[in-house]
Amino acid sequence: MSDDLWGSLLDTEKIRTPYGILQKQAELLSEKTNNVLTAFIKREGPEHRNLWFRSKKEDKIRLTQLFQIYLSINSVYIPNYDYAVLRVDHPLEIYPLNIKDLSTDTKYICENESELLTNLRIILGSPKLQEVIKGLIVLSTSDL
Repeated sequence: MSDDLWGSLLDTEKIRTPYGILQKQAELLSEKTNNVLTAFIKREGPEHRNLWFRSKKEDKIRLTQLFQIYLSINSVYIPNYDYAVLRVDHPLEIYPLNIKDLSTDTKYICENESELLTNLRIILGSPKLQEVIKGLIVLSTSDL
């Protein structure tokens, strides 16, 4: 009989975190706009906050400590202005997680990475956000 009582631990190298996924999108935005715009991510640990959290599977709301990740866009040419795009709330187990589109106040529940990517595609590709990005680029480059 083995002394190892931990069971089989998952291969954590294959798990992509919401923070890592958003960081990659931030890099892509900078590349696509020739560094005119920058997306930045701010992560907050659960510390002493308890937040209400909903899961599609459980179909109920539970109180838990959540990590929060914020994605915002700014331009070096427009000082003191950040456009808040979205917030991700996730428990220690990562999924299920909630996304809030801060421009439309729409909330999404993601049970897995695939649903996260689908909903991020909806938010980041939305007509409203595309107009905001165009506006920031025009304002940033019109007087150069």
